[in-house]
Amino acid sequence: MQLLYSKKFNTQNLKKNDEDWLYESYNNFYNLYLFLLSLFTKIKLKTENHLKINEKKYMPSNNNVFKKFSNNRIFDIIESHITLLNFNYSNIKLDWNNYADYLSVIWNDIFKDKICMDYANQLEDNLTNDKIFILKIYKKNIVCNLKLQELVEDISITGIDDFPLVNSLISSNINNLFKNNSKSNKFFKKDDDVSFMISLFKQTTNNEEFIENQLSGKTPNWDKERIAGLDYIILKMAISELLYFPSIPVKATINEYLEISKEYATPKSAIFINGVLDNLLKDFSSKKMIHKMKMD
Repeated sequence: MQLLYSKKFNTQNLKKNDEDWLYESYNNFYNLYLFLLSLFTKIKLKTENHLKINEKKYMPSNNNVFKKFSNNRIFDIIESHITLLNFNYSNIKLDWNNYADYLSVIWNDIFKDKICMDYANQLEDNLTNDKIFILKIYKKNIVCNLKLQELVEDISITGIDDFPLVNSLISSNINNLFKNNSKSNKFFKKDDDVSFMISLFKQTTNNEEFIENQLSGKTPNWDKERIAGLDYIILKMAISELLYFPSIPVKATINEYLEISKEYATPKSAIFINGVLDNLLKDFSSKKMIHKMKMD
């Protein structure tokens, strides 16, 4: 999904061989995801170092804010997720140690915000409040930080194009406390899933005109330009699976893309996509366009 999204909105690499571009985009998305996710561990470390300096200088002012922040349980959950992905900081080109100035700007922006003081003054200390706080600072102080956007545009091979979808994936994973690790990890496996990813990508792009024609008239009150970019890509991927992957049951395809729309698209996407897929399924079935393998 992220690769089709990137290709739709990225015009820099379209002359490259599709498969080469696919692997390059895949690696870029993976690196950017881990780069942004590892920002949390760097922010926590910077906060802990700040606390140590304050204690040595006998400067207790606002220490409760920094202590509450550094003890947020979500940091440990994020670190565990990164470990699950077998992420080795030495193997990644994008390393926050090379961008200390940007890290400081983001860190200062977070602690200047009233959100931090409100969080520190909360009477209830629990995981839910920790999660709500982390999501707030991620969406307000990290994602919207202009310096970070500038940095991503400079260092990422696809510029800012992958940024929205990476942010959506990170927000979704934090919101779910990374309980769907297997679901998010599937973006980053380099075995059979990569072969399937290439096949799905090729089928969707090679048959793009035909797939778009199938969508024509199946989106009542919505023309192509008004459908959210991500919704349109999800629909095209679903059609591709329905028509060109006989080993994948229809129900599995429908359920999978409804879940994807709930996690990564707009709040109303699942309802919209469910309605469109229902119409498409009736049309494909009446025309005998779907050919699935019989399961034993």
